[in-house]
Amino acid sequence: MSKVLKIPINTPIEFISGGHFISEKPWIHTKRNIDSFEIIIGTNKTLYIEQNGAKYEVNPGDVLVILPHIEHKGFALGEENLSFYWFHFYCPANYEIIEEATMKKEVSLKSRSDICI
Repeated sequence: MSKVLKIPINTPIEFISGGHFISEKPWIHTKRNIDSFEIIIGTNKTLYIEQNGAKYEVNPGDVLVILPHIEHKGFALGEENLSFYWFHFYCPANYEIIEEATMKKEVSLKSRSDICI
């Protein structure tokens, strides 16, 4: 089951940088530990990336959130023409990582409470 990043909206996130990475040859993500969040959206081929010991394969259309202050690195070589969009941002300290099922329940409860009869 997927996990979801839950961010309060009373304080906006702060965009840092972003771009579209395209490899010209086989490529592996460098080992890093950064102070911001990163969203990776796969667009072509598969990105093999590990975060905190968990291995992920980011395929076209997949989205992965890299958490701040946690080491991440490639664990396998990606093919030539691998590509993905990446966005770095800061957000309030009171974020949560929740299960997808919990998110669906919360969204459903909030949607029902907005209905006026």
